[in-house]
Amino acid sequence: MTTYFTKTVGCYCCGGQVEVRGIASTNSFGFSDLDFRPAEMARSTIATYPQYCPNCHYAWYDLNQGDPASPDAIQTSEYRAFFREGQTSLSDQFAAIASLADLANETSIRIRARHHRIWAADDAKDSQLATTTRLELCELIQKTNYAFEFSFDDSPNPGTETYRISTLLIQIDLVRRARNFETASAFLLNLRSSAGDNRFLTEIAQFLGERISDHDSACYTFGDALGLAERVPQAKDLDPLSDYLLRNHGALLKDVERNALRTIAAGRNQKWWMTSDPAILKLLEAGKPTLASHVEQRLKTEYGISVSRCPKCAAPLRTPTAKQCARCHHSWRPTSHNTM
Repeated sequence: MTTYFTKTVGCYCCGGQVEVRGIASTNSFGFSDLDFRPAEMARSTIATYPQYCPNCHYAWYDLNQGDPASPDAIQTSEYRAFFREGQTSLSDQFAAIASLADLANETSIRIRARHHRIWAADDAKDSQLATTTRLELCELIQKTNYAFEFSFDDSPNPGTETYRISTLLIQIDLVRRARNFETASAFLLNLRSSAGDNRFLTEIAQFLGERISDHDSACYTFGDALGLAERVPQAKDLDPLSDYLLRNHGALLKDVERNALRTIAAGRNQKWWMTSDPAILKLLEAGKPTLASHVEQRLKTEYGISVSRCPKCAAPLRTPTAKQCARCHHSWRPTSHNTM
């Protein structure tokens, strides 16, 4: 479940007050795309990434932040072209952010905005814009020697090498989807030399090699690359405690905990558990009730969060404010008949 909040912020460029929307919490079920775009529900929160001032057309990730050159830059015809007749698309907002980041030489935002512009173009089915931006982003990554801080295998302590390989995976996906298969093949050689005896990377490299040989530019997920049937876990797949934790506190879970709970829920084979953390592997072997209890205890210790439970049967509720138990149907709503 995704929840949102709204707040009023002051625009860095014009000082006007703007109401913006943010993400309070979200989650994702399933595998991310090979460029690390998350699965739903987090996938559909992209519209909240940029913040935009309708008064002066300033766009940035944090509207009350910016570069000293931005107030003048947003007055130029080049920048204003992103907002034709006062209208703006999501991909245009990311392009505007990228242009200001270029001017300020903010490398991480230059990369981030283009990455998000690709996703927005994909959603809008603008294949030409998506292709152009993919090639532009890949060139920028090479020029700046940028490394995405993603963990391709949910390592508990990712470092420079993990980030390098994750970035390489993104570069392969960028050029393959832009139909530059020759460059994709060159990147793939680098990936294969980095794989060693890592079965996760070996499987992905094999999959990518086949796609490149077939001149296949379609979108694929890590689940596709691992030969796993893509099945999104439903609430019925989860035990009540796992469901409660993912539904209400997904943003506080460690990535490896979240993936472990979903892995079990989807019934995936143990050999494909995407983690090298011995502690989590041990929990997985013990089954989802043990893992969920571990996560519950950690949230209580670190955040003071207690799971809301039925006063009659002690089963976890669906939400912290629920007044009826989904297991025994006991209700303690003020207007309901108490069945205790």
